[in-house]
Amino acid sequence: MFETDSGYRDLFENNSSSILVLDPKTARIIEANPAAAAFYGCAREELIGAPLEHLDTRSKGEMIGWLNGLAEKKEARSTLLHRAADGAVKIVEMRTGPIEVCGELVLFCLVEEAEDTDRVVGGARHPAHYDSLTDIPNRALFAERLSQSIARANRDSGLFAVHFLDLDHFKDVNDALGHRAGDALLRAFAERLTGFLRETDTVARFGGDEFAVLQADLRDPTHAATLAQKVLNSLALPFTIDGRDIHTSASIGIVVHAGSIEGPEDMMNRAENALHQAKEEGRNTFRFQTDALDLVARKQVTLSPQLHHALEREEFELHYQPQVDPESDRIVGLEALVRWHHPERGLIYPDEFIGVAEDSGLILPLGEWILDEACRQAHLWFDQGILPGVMAVNLSPLQFKEQSLVEQVLATLSRSGLPAERLELELTESTVMESMRGYHAILGRLSGHGIKLSIDDFGTGYSSLKYLRTFPVYKLKIAQEFIVGLPTDANDVAIVKATIDLAKDLGLKVIAEGVETTQQLDYLRSLDCNQIQGFHYSRPRPAEEIGRLLSEGDNKVKPPETP
Repeated sequence: MFETDSGYRDLFENNSSSILVLDPKTARIIEANPAAAAFYGCAREELIGAPLEHLDTRSKGEMIGWLNGLAEKKEARSTLLHRAADGAVKIVEMRTGPIEVCGELVLFCLVEEAEDTDRVVGGARHPAHYDSLTDIPNRALFAERLSQSIARANRDSGLFAVHFLDLDHFKDVNDALGHRAGDALLRAFAERLTGFLRETDTVARFGGDEFAVLQADLRDPTHAATLAQKVLNSLALPFTIDGRDIHTSASIGIVVHAGSIEGPEDMMNRAENALHQAKEEGRNTFRFQTDALDLVARKQVTLSPQLHHALEREEFELHYQPQVDPESDRIVGLEALVRWHHPERGLIYPDEFIGVAEDSGLILPLGEWILDEACRQAHLWFDQGILPGVMAVNLSPLQFKEQSLVEQVLATLSRSGLPAERLELELTESTVMESMRGYHAILGRLSGHGIKLSIDDFGTGYSSLKYLRTFPVYKLKIAQEFIVGLPTDANDVAIVKATIDLAKDLGLKVIAEGVETTQQLDYLRSLDCNQIQGFHYSRPRPAEEIGRLLSEGDNKVKPPETP
């Protein structure tokens, strides 16, 4: 990196301070000077290119968030736990600032041993950013990570939530059983709470019985309600302290990051206000800062226990949407889409309950049922000689990560009798990218059995296109958000045209979803888009209606519907 700048090279080679250069996007060390190698007790070559987690005691997700936050500042000083080559853990002070070298933004870091020796945990000195009672982050470290999350969310338009919670009637425990029992309860609660979180989340103790959770990378604001409900449900089980069962509950205030939030203090004030509202409404509950979000979230949470019984009660049904050749108006495939016939609310669409199913783990049995039912129905039409092309089924990212996925799919095909080449599995772009981290073999095995693989919502995930050359996908589905502006929106036009040209160059088919107007259809025809899916041709329909349509003989959708 420094070959073209002798000034930086001299600074590196001759400085007595330990210097690291970090890539904030990957948390990797891209340069290290001889002093840094001596400081960590290893060869310099072992440092360069290594992930920072080889030195740091935190998770990779935590570090990437931390580094991205530092990249927003001119200069920062952090106290960290680092590991030396011999495994010993030392407290370090890292003075960090972003600089540009050869046109690339990096973090230039001076590392030195810290003077903070305030306490010892597990034989290693522990920085003062952790609570002495529970050994989880304290208010200061939480505030630092919250600042980083706000900066990252403002830059990337991301979503995250803060939960502010305390134990209900905790004073009664102290009064009745003593402070030693109260401290044991706080430690047990912190351990139980930590068990619900991902590596990218943070739980902290603010003091007394007050805790806070930073829930990162939300797909939807209402998913914060799922975590809050898990916390409340977990407290239905008592804590055993000194041989005695202690029952408790919690009140939780939630605020989701939005553009109107000015900073960490503002966000915590809002979360505290929501907490007070939860207390005023009877405790053992959660409340969002905004009434509108609170109403939606609570409706979502009520769906979770009902989902547990919906499969048993056969409340789900598949509808099928035709995929059409725009030149002939003939159906060339069908996509299976799940609907929930709720006993009280009527027909519920998947965008309202799939996220709940994923968060609760119910997506695995639900996804298995969808695949079974779609293959069963497709085989009936195949036996009748009226199945056009393939049956497309969406695959959840959680299903994709199941080690037994290939065996499950093959068993489903065997039970139904549907030929493997008549099944198409739709994977989101982010799911396909996950396969670059260890799931590549799953795609290869599925494709090797003749099952077709397509990428759903193409263009909404990662920008890297490397996987299109290396993975056995055969079709790209252009996301509806890029279709809606055709043919007048210049950005949508550019994205759609580029996607179709790319697919042609790579020998892939391309399908546009969400096509609703004649103008959109005509423009896609002009670009030689292979397939069309959307309300212009047909809404998703029950199997009985689709069966009648396929039985007409020419498989044409006519006339096009106008929504």
